[in-house]
Amino acid sequence: NECTMCNAQLNCNSPIESTRMECVSLGNHELLHAECIFFKKILSQGLHRRKKTASILEGSGTSLLQLVLSGCPLCRGFMSGHNKWSTIKHKKAKTDAARSQSWTKVVRELIVAAQSGTDPEFNSALRLAIQKAKACNMPKDNIERAIKRGSGEGETVHYDQNTYEGYGAGGVAILVETLTDNKNRTVANIRSIMSKNGGQMGEAGSVAWQFKTLGQITLDGDDLDPDEVMMAALDAGADDVNEDGTIVTAPSDVANVAKKLEEAGYKIDTMEVAKVAQNLIKVDEKAAASILRLCGILEDDDDVQNVYTNADISDEIMEKLEG
Repeated sequence: NECTMCNAQLNCNSPIESTRMECVSLGNHELLHAECIFFKKILSQGLHRRKKTASILEGSGTSLLQLVLSGCPLCRGFMSGHNKWSTIKHKKAKTDAARSQSWTKVVRELIVAAQSGTDPEFNSALRLAIQKAKACNMPKDNIERAIKRGSGEGETVHYDQNTYEGYGAGGVAILVETLTDNKNRTVANIRSIMSKNGGQMGEAGSVAWQFKTLGQITLDGDDLDPDEVMMAALDAGADDVNEDGTIVTAPSDVANVAKKLEEAGYKIDTMEVAKVAQNLIKVDEKAAASILRLCGILEDDDDVQNVYTNADISDEIMEKLEG
């Protein structure tokens, strides 16, 4: 077996030995890459099927087993999208200490979710909202009061869900999700924030197609074993685990998966149904500073629930801007 990339002689006892193999310059040729068409057949079936396939291939070595579980290191194209902006937001949130603002946003989410039913066992949106409320240490009384308001008990309020689209520095896509009791106020605020901070409003559908809706969970802890997390996520019903440890689920499954992970002894750090950019745009330091400022100001608006972008900001640039 000769590597088609570097002509090195490779030792392969794999069941797929007849498939053309290519060397990846990692681990002294220990990590192999079969033609994408082969691994797409495996990986398109989801992690549960991958786990079964991997058990069949265990005799070919742990590197191939790891490859089947984690994905093709050359193309990555058929793996779940990585929400880099989400990671940046979560890091930023830990230093901003904006608990009161988080409570305001979560209360609105609880009210809207409760309008579809007050039993979280049969209302996945409410179950997710309750989990988020608990994650930001909201008192039980506040949670119950918000659910009652959503169900029509006591003082009632109606919130409209709207999504606004636009562009930031470098032409990156900006997606803004809102819950508001005054749509005219909200759209005026967002348009003003965009125009004053290097952004531009777009038409409906102008950027939304670049994002995919996914459930995402991150775990609390710095010394978690990646393999154990992978197996726990599989058993809990997750669809994938990204390289950064983010657990990916179907939007309707995120609360159930999080609950099972907690039952398995893990502590949930963040949990959300997010819009994940499918193609990231690299930006320089100047554009990154402008985008972060714009997104931060948008997120500070009480009517704004979530802000997403497809900006790819390198770790080096983030360190400079944070410094």
